[in-house]
Amino acid sequence: MKKLKRNLDDLIDPDTWPEPTPQQIKKFKKNNKSDKTFQKAVIEREENICLLCEERINCSFTPICAHHIIYKRYSKSRHDPINGAGLCVKCHQWAHKHPKESEKLIIKLHVEKGIIKSVEWWEGYKREVIK
Repeated sequence: MKKLKRNLDDLIDPDTWPEPTPQQIKKFKKNNKSDKTFQKAVIEREENICLLCEERINCSFTPICAHHIIYKRYSKSRHDPINGAGLCVKCHQWAHKHPKESEKLIIKLHVEKGIIKSVEWWEGYKREVIK
């Protein structure tokens, strides 16, 4: 994995992350139609580039994962692409190990890319979903 292009103090060097196991990669595959639609929308929006490390993802070799920023157990946002970020497997693992840091970083990048209006807008959306 190449070095991060952005100066992101919140991230550790992805070159030090362990390779995902085949079981972990298999886990990222979605089973139902709504999940597949969510995943496709997020991945297309990210143009097969990991949002965090900016590595272009070759889907036949390394899958890009549609990461749920708000846990997918909250059904209101489970299939909303606004609640998703396209991440490579290593960055997806990092996001799950560091949920608060990854949310803050992903939202910052979504604001920069114009995917969401502002951090304040995100906080209101999150409050609506979680209540």
